[in-house]
Amino acid sequence: MTTEIYYFTGTGNSLVVASGLSERLGGDLIPVASCVGHDAIRSRADVIGIVFPVYYGDAPPIVQIFARNLVSTQGVFVFTVSTYGGGIGDSANTVRRILEAHGGELSAAFGVHMPQNAFRKPWERRQGIYERSRRKVETIAERVRQKRSGMPFSDAMRYGALAPIHWMIRIMYRRRLRSSGASLGPEAEAMIRLSDPGFQSDESCTGCGVCVQVCPVDNIRMIEGRPVWLGNCENCLACYNWCPAEAISGRLVKGGYHYRHPEVTRADMIEQKS
Repeated sequence: MTTEIYYFTGTGNSLVVASGLSERLGGDLIPVASCVGHDAIRSRADVIGIVFPVYYGDAPPIVQIFARNLVSTQGVFVFTVSTYGGGIGDSANTVRRILEAHGGELSAAFGVHMPQNAFRKPWERRQGIYERSRRKVETIAERVRQKRSGMPFSDAMRYGALAPIHWMIRIMYRRRLRSSGASLGPEAEAMIRLSDPGFQSDESCTGCGVCVQVCPVDNIRMIEGRPVWLGNCENCLACYNWCPAEAISGRLVKGGYHYRHPEVTRADMIEQKS
């Protein structure tokens, strides 16, 4: 069984999950960001895993584009793993619909709870979350080895319980889009793109360029020694959370709270684009 595990990450949660699956399944670990610009992504693997964080209750735009460009998946066991702070939302269904649109199929879907990377949850106990996530990765790997289709009962129950909340969030997003006058495509993608103008650096910025290095989609340029966002944000918060001077702010994040997975390095983030 040949396996490929594709991942997208901003603060390391999805990378750790993807790495764990790659090790347990003996598969190749491939960053989704490295596939940007490829109109047709062809794989010869028997099993394809796609690991990504949930943004606005959905799969990130870069992951949706990746799924659209993934061809020749008929007969391949394709599964998703959504890492989340609240729930998987519609992320797996979005990927499923995209694959089915060109003759593919999503065989299985999983969710892995990870620490929040945008705002503080006072009740959150990271060490316990990490331990449970490692056990969940073991479970996912075993189900994939057996090529068991569908969604585990615990994930399905959580999805059903949180569906009304995600529905309300989507209504809120639609209202915000209408008030902004934006017409940028699907709701989640539009909301993420609108977040881009909210980022800025303050006087503590040293011009080191780390934000440019870690941005997985090359959305930041240094102009006159300061970062400028270019309108193609993925909402991954890598720039905010990896800034050594903590000089970046934005309406998506709560000032003073920063998060990076302790097992992930800046070099890992930079390598995501290679």
